[in-house]
Amino acid sequence: MSHKCNSCEKEFDTYESMKQHAEAAHSSGQPATQSSQPRAAIKIPWYVPVLIVIIIAIAAFVILRPSAPQQTTTGPSVPIGEQADYWTAPFPFGNDPRLHWHAYPSFKICGEDKTMLQVMAMAGVRFGPSGMVGPETLHVHEGEPWFHIESPPPTRKSITLANAFKGLNIKFSNNGILKYQGTSGCNDNKTNSLKVSVGSEQVEDPENLVLQGGQKILIDYS
Repeated sequence: MSHKCNSCEKEFDTYESMKQHAEAAHSSGQPATQSSQPRAAIKIPWYVPVLIVIIIAIAAFVILRPSAPQQTTTGPSVPIGEQADYWTAPFPFGNDPRLHWHAYPSFKICGEDKTMLQVMAMAGVRFGPSGMVGPETLHVHEGEPWFHIESPPPTRKSITLANAFKGLNIKFSNNGILKYQGTSGCNDNKTNSLKVSVGSEQVEDPENLVLQGGQKILIDYS
């Protein structure tokens, strides 16, 4: 009985001789018909990466572009203080009952620096047993030369600078403060006027300045 090699079909007298031949001659185990050619690389058209970059750029622009500012019903040409609902709309800084802000006024009157407590003393304001003067919404504590804004306020109008001084019974307007009013309040033969600034910006309408937390307000009559 002969034994044939499965790889080359050569015949042998014994199985052992055929096996030895197969191990020696065909140890790679590769079939005679198997191709050793490498696969061809897949070619990507040059414009595909360009299209991907363009799509990513367009998506990023749509997602990240700033939204257009919303227009008010009164139109952009109307100053905010003159808009119909500015003073009556709900207070814009939140309604947290724990709201507690401080606004810090300083004064220069006819060339002399004054604190809030000194101006109050000049106006004859006295602290009562509670150590507080003014309404709960906007008041001053004894020994603390700044405004407390609490509650929270119901509207902007309730915490304007003019309303703050009104609660302390201190005369204040866009023309002056205390007895220092008009164009000759300092009696120094100069034209005097009231100037109010928050930080480095001058306020055009001091009476209607809405107080907010952390404001540093300079009230200068000279």
